[in-house]
Amino acid sequence: MAAYYINGAGPSNPAFTASGNGSNKKRRPYRPRWRQFTRFGERGAVLRAFLAARAYRNEWFETLAEAAINAGSNVSYVRAALVLMAYNNEVLTAKVMRGEVSIRSAAAEVEPFIQMRHWYCRASLAMCKAFETAIGSFDDLGEHILASTPEERIGAARDVGTDVIWDSMVVPAMPAE
Repeated sequence: MAAYYINGAGPSNPAFTASGNGSNKKRRPYRPRWRQFTRFGERGAVLRAFLAARAYRNEWFETLAEAAINAGSNVSYVRAALVLMAYNNEVLTAKVMRGEVSIRSAAAEVEPFIQMRHWYCRASLAMCKAFETAIGSFDDLGEHILASTPEERIGAARDVGTDVIWDSMVVPAMPAE
């Protein structure tokens, strides 16, 4: 039995599709939705996650799930927002808010640092000295700069800011005229 398509819809004409109710509608092209952003260019889901994380830290809610539900977020995002709040890096937080970096990937990237800082702050002085000896800490900034890779130096320059490096390190080292 041959298939019958209304108004030329079918495999030969993919712009039209025969729906089950007999109407033929032209497919709309995909358009990205901007509802995911607030009017200030911030991601709505991330903003709600940070709202829930702040409420949880202020002990307005007993569980993460309760905070997430009341803020219109989910537990995974709220947990990631808590990690980013503990890291306290405004540049990374701004990138997450603008949607340049995923909140989960940013949290996964900084979580080892948060855990290391947590345990390092609770360690005894002898344990801290043993840790510094094991990893080979640098007492001299010059030694640290010389031992770092070019990628690490570029990353540090971006984090600190080239104007700060120039004004605080290069200009004072230049001979006076």
